[in-house]
Amino acid sequence: MECACNQRGKQQFEVVMEAGRGHVDFTSGSKPTATTVTARYPGSASASRQR
Repeated sequence: MECACNQRGKQQFEVVMEAGRGHVDFTSGSKPTATTVTARYPGSASASRQR
C-alpha cells in the first residue's frame, strides 16, 4: 500500500522561519495545526503548497 503523503494534488502547509525567507521547520496536511505551530515561533510564517 502506498503512503498517503505521496498523493498528488494534496495541499500541504509549511511553517517557514524568518518570515518566510528561512528554512521549512514543519510540514502538515492540516491548516489549523500549521497555524498553531506558527503562533509558537515568533517571526515564522505559514505557507501552503500543492503536492
